[in-house]
Amino acid sequence: MVDWTTRRLQTRTFRRVEWPSMDEAGEIACATGGTLDLSALSEIKGSGNVSFDGDEPRNGGLVRVSYAFVDEYGEHDDRVVATMRAACESPTLLGGRTSGKLELSGMLSILSGRRFAAPYTAPAGSRPTELVANMCAECGLAASITPSAYVLSSDWTSKAGVTWLSVCNELLDKAGFASLRADPYGTIVAAPYVEPMERSPVWEFRDGDGSILVGEVEVKRDLSVPNAVRLCHSTADECLEAWCINVDPDSPSSVPSLGFEVTKYEAVSELAGDSPQERLASLVALAERKLVASSARVEKVKIKSPWVPVWPDDAIAIEYTAAGLSWRGCVTSIRIPLAGSPICTTEARRFVRTAFKTESGGRVICG
Repeated sequence: MVDWTTRRLQTRTFRRVEWPSMDEAGEIACATGGTLDLSALSEIKGSGNVSFDGDEPRNGGLVRVSYAFVDEYGEHDDRVVATMRAACESPTLLGGRTSGKLELSGMLSILSGRRFAAPYTAPAGSRPTELVANMCAECGLAASITPSAYVLSSDWTSKAGVTWLSVCNELLDKAGFASLRADPYGTIVAAPYVEPMERSPVWEFRDGDGSILVGEVEVKRDLSVPNAVRLCHSTADECLEAWCINVDPDSPSSVPSLGFEVTKYEAVSELAGDSPQERLASLVALAERKLVASSARVEKVKIKSPWVPVWPDDAIAIEYTAAGLSWRGCVTSIRIPLAGSPICTTEARRFVRTAFKTESGGRVICG
């Protein structure tokens, strides 16, 4: 078994992949490097480029990037990192040589490039996972969709002009699934959503002996969260107002701590209840829930290290004992250089939720 913490003798390989068969069709020997950007937050999850100098690689296919290394003990590991669509729009010609960049886009770009001219309707009783699998197959995409017994209780209709990818993700969301992603081989994957903090970390980055961290660990805490929620329900017959305010002096974002209110306002169209008083109680309860949901603080971390088999949306741990940092979160992006420096930049985040004291109330303005 390889030791990922030792020095490495590493290589990167670029291969052509035929579409739609997904068969490998030989190495791109003239590739000289490039960059991969993998992201859990972007629509198509991945992009990048591969530079070349020599014979121009054929357009219209895919590029598969692999990473291999030998550790200090002679153990070998070889991993596919990504398979993406590739195209060169502006090659440079010099004598018999051609140079330029292959622009890469994730396999989900095939679904995002196709749109429904008319509103798409998923009928009641249908299974979102099966509908998504059918759309992937119609686009020629290999897919691994976790089976689900969930069925739609009523018809669901999209707007006209939306992408197939957005429809797929909305249908999956209704079934409690995460959005679509592509695995390193270009297969489209759909699986039930699991909170990152409920998953075991796939990798632990630590300082000290055996550390692969390079340079500093950057931490960014977002303190710009609301400390008050104010809601209004207004119809032709009545107008209701409700609020919930963070008044906890131990909370750094509360009104007492900041000295002023940071308000989140929403208009509410529908409320449960048969009387104004019952609807007001529902509105107050909604304000309380919304303040708790809105007060989750986003905490981000950026680290640098040699490449390891970690992917966007994976749960990771960081144990940086020298600074007293013990952190768990979810990878949002990875930038992987394909030439020169082998150091990757990984960004992750987590939502910090804490309990705090609140004051809530409401009033019937008219009705």
